[in-house]
Amino acid sequence: EIGERYPQVWAAWQADPLTVSPPGGETLAQVAARLQSVFDAIVEHHADQCVALVSHGGPLRVLLCQALGLPPQMHWRFQVDPASISELGVCEGEAFVIRLNDTAHLAQPSGSPSRAELILVLGGARSGKSGFAQQLAHDLGGERVLFVATAEAGDEEMQRRIERHRRDRPARWRTLEVQREVGAA
Repeated sequence: EIGERYPQVWAAWQADPLTVSPPGGETLAQVAARLQSVFDAIVEHHADQCVALVSHGGPLRVLLCQALGLPPQMHWRFQVDPASISELGVCEGEAFVIRLNDTAHLAQPSGSPSRAELILVLGGARSGKSGFAQQLAHDLGGERVLFVATAEAGDEEMQRRIERHRRDRPARWRTLEVQREVGAA
């Protein structure tokens, strides 16, 4: 619709989103500079506090880029759903992602499909992540599950855990067991 109403502005913005602004709006560079100053002030004045920012998805995506040292043009690579929670930690001035676009606190009607295409569950050995991941895949994936298991059996107990997890996974799921080079598998 915007492209139809304002074809020249749309074409210019598509070619250079960093320095072209919509009529009456800010450029991406201006938004990024404004959000960088907000982030810097929070880190400087509230280092030992929990700070909650509530905003629209676009500025939050740009803020994620700014905090993580990414160019603001990469903000489209983050999905920030309405009412989602994204959490950053900061250690010695460096930000790291704790959770991103978490909507688990929102009730999802039973049987409604998830929009999730890829869910990563990370944790250390014997942390409970396999059981959690299997439950999450069951709840969100339904019949469309490719379960990637990456554990290595370093001892007999771990071998028993791996075998138990294999038995617990539904036969209808596709399972890929690979310890290294997961992306190539």
